[in-house]
Amino acid sequence: MGVGGDVWNTLDGGQNWIQQSSPTSSFLFGVSSINATYCWAVGWDGTIIHTENGGVSTINVLTPDKDTVWDIGPHAITWTSSGPITNVIIELYKGAVLNATIAAITENDGNYIRTIETWDNFNGTDYRIKITDHDNPGVYAWSDYFVITVSPPQPPTGIGGYDIGLLLTALTLCALVVQRGVKKRAIST
Repeated sequence: MGVGGDVWNTLDGGQNWIQQSSPTSSFLFGVSSINATYCWAVGWDGTIIHTENGGVSTINVLTPDKDTVWDIGPHAITWTSSGPITNVIIELYKGAVLNATIAAITENDGNYIRTIETWDNFNGTDYRIKITDHDNPGVYAWSDYFVITVSPPQPPTGIGGYDIGLLLTALTLCALVVQRGVKKRAIST
């Protein structure tokens, strides 16, 4: 405890101390604890912070889950968290390889919408989401593996990417206009 909202924790009776992330920058000057997990700290400007898990921050990814299939369109990523986590990082992995950073930083509000577009090159059964505390990268959680299926764009039909029916209609109209112009010239001469 101290200046700038510093909070420290010990797991070995005070021999070693670990700085915890803190939701305040106010000077903290008093602490009270009823056991190893329930603790309150007070500070300037009426600041009161507390923990019910010994200051340990946790994240739990709710969706996507093992029954999820993403295709083109919007999809919810949801999670719960405990401890002083203000912002998170959301990443998409294919197996053990980072595929995309979905959000480099977003508010820890438990909900984020990711839209899969037609040009996204995703297909597979081994995708998962990793959500990480932005300020403490050691606090993170993984979703279950889930499926993403994005059908590749269909190749164009016709000649040079043009629809044959539309092309024939345009050519027919051009021929009629030319033919009508030839008939008008023949009548006027």
